[in-house]
Amino acid sequence: MPNDNYYKFSITSERKPVAVPDYYYTEPQTAILRGELFHCFGEIIIAQGATKICQLKTGDIDTYAFGLRVESNITTMTYKMIEAPTITDGTTALTAINFNRDSDKSALYRLFVDPTNVSGGTVIKEYRHYSLPNSPVQTTMDGNGTFIKLKRNTSYALSFTNNDNAEKKLFSQFIIMEGA
Repeated sequence: MPNDNYYKFSITSERKPVAVPDYYYTEPQTAILRGELFHCFGEIIIAQGATKICQLKTGDIDTYAFGLRVESNITTMTYKMIEAPTITDGTTALTAINFNRDSDKSALYRLFVDPTNVSGGTVIKEYRHYSLPNSPVQTTMDGNGTFIKLKRNTSYALSFTNNDNAEKKLFSQFIIMEGA
């Protein structure tokens, strides 16, 4: 007699098997093997009470914001991801590094550190992080293990606000998956 409590395969809410392509193409482990998982990182300095904006421009391919890691000694920081703002494109891009070091694929997305004239758009993520004033490092994990499917050929503003009363440094790593 079959046991319906344990399925060999992933199932939908209607208790039907999930088609292999539905989960295969969005698994980061599989994306690494296909050469479609990338990361870029950088350190920025944010003045007291100021906001630093980075620009993520997607290409004509499915693009997933898979993860963001931020380390900083900012005691109160706000992070926002804003979809389709009015923006003057940046000119200084961070290098996207393929997690599969045997792959020759290059990322189609671009992450710029110097866009200007940013306004409007739709806030699709917002986080506020707090740490004790004497804490040496604040570490934040956002979305690692989950992802957002981004719109094709769209700009996103990634906004970091230093709510502290002194200039601070911030180091960030973005993990982006393309394909499917």
